[in-house]
Amino acid sequence: MNVLDFDVQRAYNEIDMVREMATAAKNVKGIVSLDYKLKGDFDKNMTPIYPSLEGGGVVNLRDVEVKNLKMLSAVGDNIGAKAFNDPDMKGVNIETHIKNNLIHVDKFTFKVSILRPTISGTTSFNGLLDLRIRVGILPGGLIGFPIVVTGTHEKPKVKIFSKTGQGIVDALYNQKSNKVIREERRAEKKTKRQQRKEKEAQEQKAKNSEKQIKKDLKKK
Repeated sequence: MNVLDFDVQRAYNEIDMVREMATAAKNVKGIVSLDYKLKGDFDKNMTPIYPSLEGGGVVNLRDVEVKNLKMLSAVGDNIGAKAFNDPDMKGVNIETHIKNNLIHVDKFTFKVSILRPTISGTTSFNGLLDLRIRVGILPGGLIGFPIVVTGTHEKPKVKIFSKTGQGIVDALYNQKSNKVIREERRAEKKTKRQQRKEKEAQEQKAKNSEKQIKKDLKKK
């Protein structure tokens, strides 16, 4: 798909796939260009099976207005910056990659008054969020603080001065049977004790592997 200068609202209202893949487009008005490559399967009604889609590309927000996007508004409410309700995203390029019903967002920066937020992370076609935001402060956004946004598009959860999100377990699709065998879901939160045990298990596994390699070398 290589589409130059199309109206976001018209695409959102008329194309089902746009509504599924770009939920936030309902809060965007203006002109956007798209350079995207996707492969995947269709069901019997010729509707895309979203967990089968793989690919990626770039969306250029050539001349847009973004107003009252819930995720950004929630960030603004938490840091006392109402300007997040009306950020300046004109000319911003957003690169994303799609696999297993998850959309992985590469880092991109935009303007909110004197602030320079940078966003990256993961979202899903079902609306789950696991995003990292660094709010840069002038000059040049060199000084900043981290924010994590989890929850969903409709009910975002914001944590200020945090880098710890909550991952999303991806969906699984069987290409031979054309069936989704697992929906994506929120990863379970792990206690510090569980994290420590996992780390110890990984370290022990690495030591055992190293010992086995030494034994194999001695045999040779």
